[in-house]
Amino acid sequence: MRPADYAELIRSRATHCDSECRGLYVRILRGRTPEDFVAMSDDPDRKVVMFVGGADSGSLVGLTSYEMLNRLGYTEDYIADLLESGQRFKLLVFKSNRNTFPTIWGTLPDVVGRIYSTRVGDMVARCLTELRDLTFTQIEQRAGFSFAEVNKLGKDDPRFMTVDRLLMSEGRVEHVRAFLYFSLHLKELFSGDGYTYTPDGRRGMKEYFALNKPVTELKDAVLVDLEVCVPVIKRMQREISKLHALPRMVYILQTGAAGQLVRDLWQTPGSSATILGHRFCYAQEDLLDAVEVPGRVIEITSWCSEATGRIMASTAYRKARLFADQRGKGSEPVVGLGITSVVCGKEELPDGKIECANLAIMTERGVNCIFLKLRSAGSDATPKQRMAHRVRQGELIDLVALNLILWAFDGVEQVPLDPEWLLFMESEQFVRQPNGDVIIHFDIRRSS
Repeated sequence: MRPADYAELIRSRATHCDSECRGLYVRILRGRTPEDFVAMSDDPDRKVVMFVGGADSGSLVGLTSYEMLNRLGYTEDYIADLLESGQRFKLLVFKSNRNTFPTIWGTLPDVVGRIYSTRVGDMVARCLTELRDLTFTQIEQRAGFSFAEVNKLGKDDPRFMTVDRLLMSEGRVEHVRAFLYFSLHLKELFSGDGYTYTPDGRRGMKEYFALNKPVTELKDAVLVDLEVCVPVIKRMQREISKLHALPRMVYILQTGAAGQLVRDLWQTPGSSATILGHRFCYAQEDLLDAVEVPGRVIEITSWCSEATGRIMASTAYRKARLFADQRGKGSEPVVGLGITSVVCGKEELPDGKIECANLAIMTERGVNCIFLKLRSAGSDATPKQRMAHRVRQGELIDLVALNLILWAFDGVEQVPLDPEWLLFMESEQFVRQPNGDVIIHFDIRRSS
């Protein structure tokens, strides 16, 4: 396969690659200006780069740009830092050339010795056993500082190990590993076995060392623009962390479609400070039991309606208030969230019925409601497509619910919606911000 053909698969977001990729190599380039993409690295002082390829190259086809970075060993925090600093990304595709070495510990002394000096290569060679046997965390503990934090500070920090600083050091394993980290970019996930690794420990693709050189010197080189976006779930976790740090607690009462809102709230550290409880009612009888008030008859004429959402939100608020008082936190604000929806997973709804969701949230300021009209999967959708559509609807409802909670917790930003999710909802409540993010404009209806 030619690099140009492979590049077209990436641009067209093809789902898979059927062709032979042997002899094809790829590397992620990053930078802020066109000049940053002239060579294989935007760092003019960098002498060695890594890239992946061969038969494994086809495994990148079908991945999102974010997933590609993960697959090639970029950690979530590192990606977030790069995006925050304004970095853009391109995929460099080229044919193999000479003078490449597998990224294994055994080749490092030779690679470093050729590029820097025999003395530097010997310093690496003396530490090879410890480099293999000790974990990155153990070496970092010996150094006494976070390599990632020093990397952000740059070369002005004396702990940033350049080749000159390495030559002036005692040459212990922590000094050598810092040099490899800062000067050769062998980061936390470098294992020295010739493969990349994902942040969750899965082995990725074969990896190689080579000299940094201009892109024009690479055979048949092609650059592909990548649009790297942090997945919604990652953004959700960051905002949920902020939510957990605020003095406000929530109880959720839910019926109809469900995604993973409660799981996301619970899995993010600090959840015990925020979540007071959650009840999912599927049967109508269970919902009636959940909203029952002693001495009062609750009538529900429509199971997915603003009125039902209000009843559920007020019930959730009462429970939140009760449980907060029992915790001895009666003075702290609470939130009650009601979510009711009707979606279709197997067949079309009867005439006159629509797929929709009503969400209501109650705070000390009153009850606020949002109505979402959901798009149908279509009459020609297969059962499998309907079910997948229903799952996405549930995820969308949960994300809107989370944003409603964030709105109630003053000072926490919304999680932008993936524009693709606009395919699952009909609403005028979406606003596209100048940076391209899609958020919900809460046209709130507040009770008196």
